[in-house]
Amino acid sequence: LFVAALMSLSAFSAWRSADTQAEADRALTEVETKIRLASRWSSVTEATVARALAGAISADPGVTAAFKDINADAILRITELQKQLGALPKSDADKAQVAKIAAERKVTLELSGKITELRDAGKVDDARALAIGPFSSAANTYLASLREFVAMQERNAQTTRQQLGDARRQTVVIAAVLVGLIVVGALVGTALMVRSIQAPVQQAIQLAAAIADGDLSQRPEIQRGDEFGELMRALVAMGDALGTALGQVRQASDSIHTASAEIASGNTDLSHRTEQTASNLQQTASSITQLSGTVRQSADAAQTANQLAQSAAQVAQRGGAVVAQVISTMDAINTSSKRIADINGTI
Repeated sequence: LFVAALMSLSAFSAWRSADTQAEADRALTEVETKIRLASRWSSVTEATVARALAGAISADPGVTAAFKDINADAILRITELQKQLGALPKSDADKAQVAKIAAERKVTLELSGKITELRDAGKVDDARALAIGPFSSAANTYLASLREFVAMQERNAQTTRQQLGDARRQTVVIAAVLVGLIVVGALVGTALMVRSIQAPVQQAIQLAAAIADGDLSQRPEIQRGDEFGELMRALVAMGDALGTALGQVRQASDSIHTASAEIASGNTDLSHRTEQTASNLQQTASSITQLSGTVRQSADAAQTANQLAQSAAQVAQRGGAVVAQVISTMDAINTSSKRIADINGTI
């Protein structure tokens, strides 16, 4: 928006400067044309008046005859210049001055015609007096009006140039004011934008900090529909997901704790059973020792009595079976002890 405003301002300044310059160029061209035509008119008139005075004052008719055609051609050129000047746009002051010049020219031409009539009638002295007096005065007034018109156009040109400078300065001032307004607007817009961004960012930071501290109970009211609103909703969803995950972890931890307690209880029971088995083994070993003594006593007694020997033999056979069973039992107990040791190592 700021760039668009600057581009618009640049376009406006360029358009205004170009328009002002074009208007000034047009006005200056018109003024310069008026000055050129009026200056040409004045110079031709001065030469024509000088020739008319010379012809009227001179006593030589040849002088008058020599200037006759030249003056007639000059009058035609002045008439053409007058038409060209009259066709140009003019202010009210210009129109009044041109009308005054035209009237004074008419008076001068009428007096010039009377001088010619007097000379043609042979009244040379009267023609000379008219030329030196009224004609010369009228011609000077006529030429002064032409010079005044030229001076007016020069003043108009100066005024136009001054107006052009004023317009350029005005354009610069307007552009500076607009630039200032654009800058102020940009600063205000930037401040508002920063404020509109800072508040939701701060809210998001607070929510993220609360989640990081383990507070998953935060539920801020979210009314924004832009990216910051989406960010807040994402943070809330993340908090919910973390809460769910923590609940699952807590449940798993409780399950592990329960299983550990059960395993510990099983280990205690297994230890008691192992101790009981060891005690039984000790009792069995003691019984085997006693049985061995009995076998020896039975062998000694067999020498003295056949019946007792047979009974002792039967007892010995039963004792051997018992010993084999005891040995088998001890092997099983040994194997069970190794398994218990492995289980304890695993736990």
